[in-house]
Amino acid sequence: TVMGKLLFFSPPKIAGDGAVAAVGENSFDFTREYVYQDQLLAPSRPGKTSGEASAAAAAMPDEPSDPGQVEPSPNEQWVLVEFERPVICPHHCLVIGSRLDTDIHSNTCRLAFHGKLVEAFTDKSYRTTALPKLKVFKMKQREGVVDRMSDEYTVIGRALFKKETNIQLFTGLKVQLSSGEVGTLEGAFGQSGKFKVRINGGLKSETIQQLSSSGKKKGKPKETSADSSEQHTSIKITLSFKRYVHDLGKKMVQ
Repeated sequence: TVMGKLLFFSPPKIAGDGAVAAVGENSFDFTREYVYQDQLLAPSRPGKTSGEASAAAAAMPDEPSDPGQVEPSPNEQWVLVEFERPVICPHHCLVIGSRLDTDIHSNTCRLAFHGKLVEAFTDKSYRTTALPKLKVFKMKQREGVVDRMSDEYTVIGRALFKKETNIQLFTGLKVQLSSGEVGTLEGAFGQSGKFKVRINGGLKSETIQQLSSSGKKKGKPKETSADSSEQHTSIKITLSFKRYVHDLGKKMVQ
């Protein structure tokens, strides 16, 4: 028995259903992309009762409700095992994972999972030579708000970055407004963490009206009525991107 660090991942779920392309049991496709998962998924068994299905669903991570997130396939899961020391393991051998922290006196099965070894890394520098080929990504998301409108094609945003953030690293990435428009980050605006967003298709007339009315109120005394405070709801700016777990450059990909 050798201790090891685990990294779980699955291919993205195919739109329309939970099916995935068939993959040989004795091979692994390094050309595909995989979604990072923070735990082992409950197995899906054919013919299970509604009660068992509910229990299995409860054991699985929450499905992403945000359209910017990527849902993993429920039918296929892989694991990268990094042992504490090199071990002898022939290709296609059986690998068994155990819960060694389980109380030995409890009446509980300590086996956590089992699978077949399909790829082995023998290079001592595998973390820099081999792992970058493994395209496991995490979805990252940042959220800010529109501060004001410069013109019908440009808005100034805030609260998406900290003051010390190098916004140049994010230039060119696409963002989405909660009002529906899609824009591109053009760069920093001033030194306080604000930024410019170019709306290629132009702002909607409703958005322009909302931002114009908001701008006019900035110089007026604050109104105390609840109705007036609800007249303007901040337009959110959402930035979503992928970051690959083993990418040495930590690049952001959309």
